Amino acid sequence: MKNVELYSVKVGLMLLDGTEGVKLGALRAELNRDVKPLISDLEEFKNSAIWKETDALLEEVNKKYYLRDKDGRQVVVNNIPLFKNELERDEEINALEKSKKDLFTKRKKMMEEYKEELEKDCKKTFPKIPFSLFPKNTKTEVIDLLWSVIDSKK
Repeated sequence: MKNVELYSVKVGLMLLDGTEGVKLGALRAELNRDVKPLISDLEEFKNSAIWKETDALLEEVNKKYYLRDKDGRQVVVNNIPLFKNELERDEEINALEKSKKDLFTKRKKMMEEYKEELEKDCKKTFPKIPFSLFPKNTKTEVIDLLWSVIDSKK
């Protein structure tokens, strides 16, 4: 399994919340305990001063351009915020990146290293969930997300 698949497993496990079955629940708990710290390790760069500073600078710009509904709430579709005047926003972000070039160069390097880590093989092996433990009404999307930790022969 590649490190990037940890995120799929995490989402798949969340989608199984409320599913009956002690054995399945125990395997879910074990997988959660294994997956969460690995993802946390992959995302350690987000705790750095550089990342926090650049995030704060980008958020200042974004606040000006968030699309808001009639009640003033930020409009989000599929967990993605929508913006007004995106071209103007992009220009302001480009100007910010130029003015703080050194800082944003370091951020870009962190992202490149993160992407490289995602493509590496995960060093941890995980318990497999026997296919037979899944309820009959389990959605295909959940099976697809968890495929790397499913024992399809059982």
